[in-house]
Amino acid sequence: MSEKIKIVLLILIIPFFFVNCDFGNRFEIEFEIHTKDIDHKLSDNDPLMPTTVFVENNKPIAFEFIASPEQGEYSKRTFLKDNGEIEKIISRKNFFKNIEIPFDSIYVIEPLKNKITVYTNENDNGFEFENSKLIDEEIFDAQKEYARIVSANNIEEGSK
Repeated sequence: MSEKIKIVLLILIIPFFFVNCDFGNRFEIEFEIHTKDIDHKLSDNDPLMPTTVFVENNKPIAFEFIASPEQGEYSKRTFLKDNGEIEKIISRKNFFKNIEIPFDSIYVIEPLKNKITVYTNENDNGFEFENSKLIDEEIFDAQKEYARIVSANNIEEGSK
């Protein structure tokens, strides 16, 4: 099947997944699609808070950080463009209000659009807001992690 046909099919199929998944799973699917053609994964092997780098053509295309605090879960997935620029950061915080009731929130940070959208299990349509300080902090953290990953694993940076 040609690349153009695959892309068209993918564009037609993705909205179907978003409509038929809970709001959290659609972002996991988006990350899986972004990393589906990787050559390999690198991990820092931290048993409590692992960071995984997804590499394609010896360049990082995404990285993922996962933590499991006492009463919840936290993950941050960073999508990179070919030139190493941060395209999107999806931060998911799933904490328990009490033993049985989780409170799930997802922050989708798109620095190139200067946009943050927040989704919660109480508002799965999301709402947008602007906070350039938060975006700058997230970009700084992601760039620091990106530099650490590149140097620690001897992989190429994107051409900037």
